[in-house]
Amino acid sequence: MDDHRHRTQVSPEWDETDQRGSIRVSSSNDGGSSESYPIPIIPKDLQTKLKISWTSATGDNEMFWKYEWSKHGTCYYDGKKHRQFTYFNTAYNFWNEFNLFNTLKAEGIVPVKGGKQYTTEAVTKAIKKHYTKDTATLTPRFMCSNSPPNELYEVIMCLDHDGMDAINCTMPSSCGNLFLWKL
Repeated sequence: MDDHRHRTQVSPEWDETDQRGSIRVSSSNDGGSSESYPIPIIPKDLQTKLKISWTSATGDNEMFWKYEWSKHGTCYYDGKKHRQFTYFNTAYNFWNEFNLFNTLKAEGIVPVKGGKQYTTEAVTKAIKKHYTKDTATLTPRFMCSNSPPNELYEVIMCLDHDGMDAINCTMPSSCGNLFLWKL
């Protein structure tokens, strides 16, 4: 995100549905896990990267990562032993590759002090223009606060179940058609 941080973040979100569109619940017999989430399993260098790329809006990164692991990561299975590391490393690599802030900046879409209004359509169009994988179906999910109303705090890019490709986000956004983006 350039050399400075912004309050808005890009977050990867894993697909939680199977091919039939039903919710996929992990269990020990389908590759999922109910293992607890000890934060030290994430190596310190990866924690440092995550503190830049995938932070909590409330400020408690460890609780945020624990939540993300329990909600999405426990169903993420790459066939390897170290699923937690792979899950969080995939999230970091996606953020690093996607570089949402610079993508939007190239299109003149930037947060400003006091805020500037943008449409979800304009931001989605800018993302589709710059993202080179399957842009026909790439629709992000926008998350806005209620107070102040419609202030953007997160852009979610959805990933397929394996975390390999961006896919169309199907969950509803909370921003409506117009939002405010502040520094």
